[in-house]
Amino acid sequence: MLRPREGRPGALTTLVCAGILSLHFGLGSSVPGRGTPAAAAEPPNSIGISVQPPVLWVPKVEPGVEVTLPAPITIRNNGTARMACTIEPVPASSLGMRSMPGYVDIPNPSWCKPERDTLSLAPGEAKSVEVWLHIPDAPCNYSRHWCAAFSVRTAGRGTFGAAAYPYVYVETVSENDRFRPPEAIGDARAQSPESPRGADAGPAASGASVSSASGCLMVTPEALDAGDVGIGDRASAGSVSVLNTLDTEVLLEVTPLVPEPGRLARRAIITPGHTWMRDADWLRPETRSLLVPAGEEKRFDVTVACPPDSTIANYRWEGFILAEGSDGSSSLVRVRWRTTPEPGKAELTIGRTRRNGP
Repeated sequence: MLRPREGRPGALTTLVCAGILSLHFGLGSSVPGRGTPAAAAEPPNSIGISVQPPVLWVPKVEPGVEVTLPAPITIRNNGTARMACTIEPVPASSLGMRSMPGYVDIPNPSWCKPERDTLSLAPGEAKSVEVWLHIPDAPCNYSRHWCAAFSVRTAGRGTFGAAAYPYVYVETVSENDRFRPPEAIGDARAQSPESPRGADAGPAASGASVSSASGCLMVTPEALDAGDVGIGDRASAGSVSVLNTLDTEVLLEVTPLVPEPGRLARRAIITPGHTWMRDADWLRPETRSLLVPAGEEKRFDVTVACPPDSTIANYRWEGFILAEGSDGSSSLVRVRWRTTPEPGKAELTIGRTRRNGP
């Protein structure tokens, strides 16, 4: 779990990580910077580093509270000579990395602060570096999905070197009620449907990258839960609220989304105990486009449509609703539910709980 740095108060959150990054180069390599994998027979004084974990997921971060990530960046010298390396937070897009849809560059990478920015490592030695995270308490730093990267590179005067680029997905909590215009509160409550089963009536998190100076688009809640859904049935997951604090109207494109198979981050950013839905068509937002005037709040409902497939019973599923605005913003809402057996088949599945996905 995340812990407030040096005992500072703040909500505790969880972090999920996956895999390891490992790069190994010989001094004879012809490619500077990132380099190419070394041959099986390594030359003397080869250079190599590995970094763990390569991907982090940090949900429910509270702006204004400085925390220490519970999993440090661990760097190992896999080469045959002592090396120095540097650690620098950078925008993920500056490395040409393609982040998960809905996650955008953190506005200021320096909000991620390694306790040291240089290390000296003997051959075979590994050292860990704690990372502090402090997101300023500003209205448009709530309800965000961000991605930040760390450039871990060998340092020195040589022409060749090695580098690795671990990255982190950061999600901040929501406090929309603090920033909602007073006149919008009454209208929103009057027009909002009664909260369905599993919906969080309070504020929660999603993401967009916009300037707090000019306002932003706030999409909540963080997650919807349709509860138990029978095979072949449909159920309401609840409603999504879109608050526009910009001074211009925003056209929102709404799309159900499941992360692409085979991507490393796909294994890191899923809620523990859940499996990604097999088909984006399992989620049915009532609209695929929504015009939100300046200073106003709109809502749309989301339905779960469970296919008539007996093999999906007793799984906990998760998918995304992606909301992309004409202002350049990108926001996510998680949708969760559990499939139950079709009527008359319950006795065949009692006590059968599948912990992992298909």
